[in-house]
Formats: sequence, C-alpha cells, structure tokens
Amino acid sequence: MHTNPSRPESIVDISLSVMRHNSKSIPTKEQILSDICEIFHVDEETIKGKARPGDIVKIRHIFFYVTAFILNKRVSLKEIGQFIGGRDHATVINARENMKGYIDNKDAYIWDHWRKYTTNSRIWQQYLL
Repeated sequence: MHTNPSRPESIVDISLSVMRHNSKSIPTKEQILSDICEIFHVDEETIKGKARPGDIVKIRHIFFYVTAFILNKRVSLKEIGQFIGGRDHATVINARENMKGYIDNKDAYIWDHWRKYTTNSRIWQQYLL
C-alpha cells in the first residue's frame, strides 16, 4: 500500500491493510453478532428487531460495518442485512459508509461505542494483532 507521509492513513485503511495479510480463521456473522451483543449487553433479538433507539442504531451500525469489513466478499451485503431483521443491502451499505466517516473523523456520535467495541472485542483484536 502506497502512503503519503504527510497524510496519516485512516484507521480503516490501516485495518484493511492488516487484515489482507492476516491468515487467522474468519469468524461467522453469528459469532460477530454474539461478540457485539456481549460487549454492549444487549440480546440478539434487540439488534435484529425494528426498534430504533439511538444506542441500538449505533450498535446495529457497528455490526453492519464490522461484518461487511471482516467478511468482505465471503458473505453478501444482502445476506448480512437479511440476517439482521430482514433488512436490505442498501441498509448495510449506508451503515458501512456512515461508519467509515464516523471512524475517520472520530465523530462524537459513535466514537465512544466504537472505542468500546474495538477495545473489548476478541474478534476485532484478532485481526489487528
């Protein structure tokens, strides 16, 4: 990966680079959901449900982002959306794109949730080490 020394890479770029060179086993979408639910102390049905309280939306977006990121090309965006309450691929794309921006900008809207996930997730840490 070519980098410009005057412009630091985003966390997304760095993570993509690390994951491309990582040969560890790939988790399933079910394992990723379980990991997220454990960290945020919510049940899977809440994440899969239609409720839209702020914290649930943030957690759901983290799931969509992490799952699309880790399972890139292994599982379709449609399958990821269907797994979470029958949502469509556009919902996953929207969440993924929003998360990229939030992470790159350390956006206050989601930064605390993102840091909690990346600090406590065994699955996420497996790909960064």
